[in-house]
Amino acid sequence: MAPASAVGGTTYTVTWTVQNRGTAAADPGGLGRPAFIVGPPPTRSTATPNALYLGQVKHPLPLAIDETYTESLTVQLSPSATAKYVVVIGRRCRQ
Repeated sequence: MAPASAVGGTTYTVTWTVQNRGTAAADPGGLGRPAFIVGPPPTRSTATPNALYLGQVKHPLPLAIDETYTESLTVQLSPSATAKYVVVIGRRCRQ
């Protein structure tokens, strides 16, 4: 969940829930989920979408099959975050 709106230069908190839908427990530690805000799709005048990296949260414990956990990330938004954005939580990645 993320607030419906935010203002560049202010504090912003996004919260998400992860579920292990695999066939084995997920490894503990070292893996995280990156969070981004992604701007409007590219147009002829902008070759790529505007994406701002918010940060990453590591989950230090193993995650059993069908188990879930909830994480939050609070950041200070860049003053340049002035368009319409959507929040994207990425797949796990090594930091």
